Amino acid sequence: MPANYVDARPESDKLTHKTEHSIYYADDHISPSPAALFLHRLYQKLGPEIGTKQVTLTRADTVVTTPELPPNSGLLGYFVVEKYVRVDIAGKIGEKDFSYGTYRSFHAGPSDGDIRMTINASIDQAIASIETKKLVTTRKDTK
Repeated sequence: MPANYVDARPESDKLTHKTEHSIYYADDHISPSPAALFLHRLYQKLGPEIGTKQVTLTRADTVVTTPELPPNSGLLGYFVVEKYVRVDIAGKIGEKDFSYGTYRSFHAGPSDGDIRMTINASIDQAIASIETKKLVTTRKDTK
């Protein structure tokens, strides 16, 4: 981990847990964790521009929601009711906040591949958003 990285997420957010209709996948369930993957890709793409600014991660959530099936819906109900994967990434670079969230819906699933695909897309979009909002000065901005 870079010296200027701070994982400020609550410890409870780093452990997988369930509610009645949701599973919150965390660092202990997904490898590499969304937090580690985000950090790696962020520094890979924008490392020189980040320089010595502190990078603070406050959220790296992956939630799979499976709504309650209608009564007597049987197996068909499982395929009709949409399930959702939501990924939220938030934090700071220096004193500037960033936050990005995305979700995808699935009828039959989501599979581990669907979850990983949503995580990857969200990380890529979060980094693009950081670049677009000019939270760091990129090489092409310095002309």
